[in-house]
Amino acid sequence: GSRVGYNGSRVGYNGSRVGYNGSRDGYNGSRVGYNGSRDGYNGSRVGYNGSRAGYNGSRAGYNGSRVGYNGSRAGYNGSRAGYNGSRAGYNGSRAGYNGSRAGYNGSRAGYNGSRAGYNGSRAGYNGSRAGYNGSRVGYNGSRAGYNGSRAGYNGSRAGYNEQRSSLIVIGSIQFNG
Repeated sequence: GSRVGYNGSRVGYNGSRVGYNGSRDGYNGSRVGYNGSRDGYNGSRVGYNGSRAGYNGSRAGYNGSRVGYNGSRAGYNGSRAGYNGSRAGYNGSRAGYNGSRAGYNGSRAGYNGSRAGYNGSRAGYNGSRAGYNGSRVGYNGSRAGYNGSRAGYNGSRAGYNEQRSSLIVIGSIQFNG
């Protein structure tokens, strides 16, 4: 009876040992799963931190770009102010130019008036010159007629001188005869 009780106790002990080992295996499996989950969590945390660092770097770059943009905008505003000042100077110069143009137009009008007077005087001079040239033509014609008459006179004089020579020769011959 003691042997049967011992064997029963031994079977119970072995069953308990199997249960213990099974529980131990379950515990170890759970521990492995826990460690895997922990590793995944840590990996995710590393990725999150990397992403956060990249975001912060991007934000810093954005802020730097914004600063550069603000600096450029300030330069643009300064340039615009200079442009407005230049435009004011241009407008002042334009006003001076318009004043000078008005004076030039007044001078041009005076010049045109003087030119008209000059042209009128020139017309009168040309008319006088035409009259002078007409008189000169008449004078030249009269001079030609005078020269023609002079030639006829000289021709007549030559004939007269020839006749005179012949008379002297004839007279000489008659005298000697």
